[in-house]
Amino acid sequence: QKLTNLQELYCASNLIEAFPHELTNFEELHTLDLGRNKIRRLGKTFASLKNLQQLSLAHNEIPELPPAVGFLKNLKMLQISHNLLKRIPNEIKNCEALEY
Repeated sequence: QKLTNLQELYCASNLIEAFPHELTNFEELHTLDLGRNKIRRLGKTFASLKNLQQLSLAHNEIPELPPAVGFLKNLKMLQISHNLLKRIPNEIKNCEALEY
C-alpha cells in the first residue's frame, strides 16, 4: 500500500540527517513533525508538499532554509527554533497563510 492519503506524520526524536525525499509522495500530508533530529539539509523537494499546513523542524542542525519554502502556500505553522539558522529567506513572505 502506498499511503497516498497519509495526512499526519510524526518523526520527531530520531537520528534523521536529511529531509526524507520519499515524503514528497504523500501529497495529502498536512502535518509533518521532524523536530529533534539531526537534519542538516532540506533540499528543494520538500516544497512539493503543497498541502502542508504544519511543519516542525525545531531542534535540528539546519544552517539555512531554502528559498523553495516560499512554495508552501498553505503553511500555517512553521517551527524552526533551535537550529543553526543565520537568516530567513525573503521567499518566506510568499507563505501568506503563515500564522506562527
